[in-house]
Amino acid sequence: MKVKGALLKRGGMVLLALSLVLLVLPGAEAEVKSVAKVKLSEVQIFLQQRWPTQPQYVMTSFSSGNIKFLDVVDIVLDRQGQVVGVRLVYTPGDGFQRDVFLRGVRGWLFKRPTLGSLYKEVKVRVVTTDELNNL
Repeated sequence: MKVKGALLKRGGMVLLALSLVLLVLPGAEAEVKSVAKVKLSEVQIFLQQRWPTQPQYVMTSFSSGNIKFLDVVDIVLDRQGQVVGVRLVYTPGDGFQRDVFLRGVRGWLFKRPTLGSLYKEVKVRVVTTDELNNL
C-alpha cells in the first residue's frame, strides 16, 4: 500500500512539473513573413534529382503557355528560417484547383514579363510551417 501511494505522489509531481513546463514554453508562431502580388511570365521550381521509377510531379514549370493556371506560390520556412519546400496552388483547364507541396526544392526561377509577353499576377508568400495549417 505504501508503494502504491508513493507512486501516485511521484506521478502527481511529474504531472505538475510537466504542466508548468508547457505553460512556460512559448507556443508555435504561425506567421506569414511577406506577401506580394507579382507579375510573372514564367515560374520554374527546381527539385532534387529523382529516380525514373519515382513518381514525377505534374506541374513544376509554368511557362508562357501555362502561367495562366498558377494562382499562389508559398515558400515555406521552418522555425530556423531554412526552406522546407514550396507550395503551389494552380487551377488547370479542367477547373479543379490543385494544391501541391514540394519538398526537396533546390531553387526556383521567377521571370518578370518583358514588353508584349504573356503574364499573370501571382500571389507569392513566404510563410512558416505552422502557418500552412491555417491556409
